[in-house]
Amino acid sequence: MSTPGEAEPGASEKWRVHNEFASVTLMVVPHGRGARLQISAGRIETTGVVDATVLEALTLLSESELAQVVAFAADPGNALQRGPRTPANDEASATDSPTDEE
Repeated sequence: MSTPGEAEPGASEKWRVHNEFASVTLMVVPHGRGARLQISAGRIETTGVVDATVLEALTLLSESELAQVVAFAADPGNALQRGPRTPANDEASATDSPTDEE
């Protein structure tokens, strides 16, 4: 549900935010009874979708804490570093269950 002055779910308007280090395209996309923010990073060819809860949580983080999140995501040794996400990869990840290695 939106209030006056807010974009209606399904609006296809895109916004581009960039600096010398990154460039992303933002778009509000419909999801269920509401909307989510789709973020596409063209340079690294990834796309993610976040809801209002995640966006609100980001507002609670200090600049230093946000810098730590960015540093973690950019570290080649962490679990977040993987190939470009595709719908097929996302489906496989959702159905994977942990296994014991012997």
